[in-house]
Amino acid sequence: MSIKVGDDIDSKCLPSCGPGLVLAHTVVAMDGDKIVKVKCNTCTKTHTYRSPDSASEATAAKRKSARKKREEAAAASTVDFESLAKVVDLNQAQQYSIRAPLDMHQVVEHPKFGTGIVFSLKTDNKAEVIFRDGPRLLVHSRA
Repeated sequence: MSIKVGDDIDSKCLPSCGPGLVLAHTVVAMDGDKIVKVKCNTCTKTHTYRSPDSASEATAAKRKSARKKREEAAAASTVDFESLAKVVDLNQAQQYSIRAPLDMHQVVEHPKFGTGIVFSLKTDNKAEVIFRDGPRLLVHSRA
């Protein structure tokens, strides 16, 4: 299937529509088989064609954004792993299990996040655990 002038296609739009938004556009100019200009069906502006990210690029961007949010949360966290580690014995770490109950200041060994210390118990059998790379919300006491 070949694309021609007048066809509808998805393209990244201008920042005026929303940075990085992929919206429906109409092809207005081509150079051979290459799309050169498109017109946004939402904001009606004409601009160069910007192909949407592939699925893997979009997933990588989401992971990067999530990692950045975790790092910012860890930096802004009032609870610091190193300061809590001074008041507990890290050698007493118990293997984390979703089925086992957690208590305040309990040391757990998580298979992915490493050694952590429980610093807040939440409702619905959830606990905030501080790890070296920042806080995580873990589920516990599930049957």
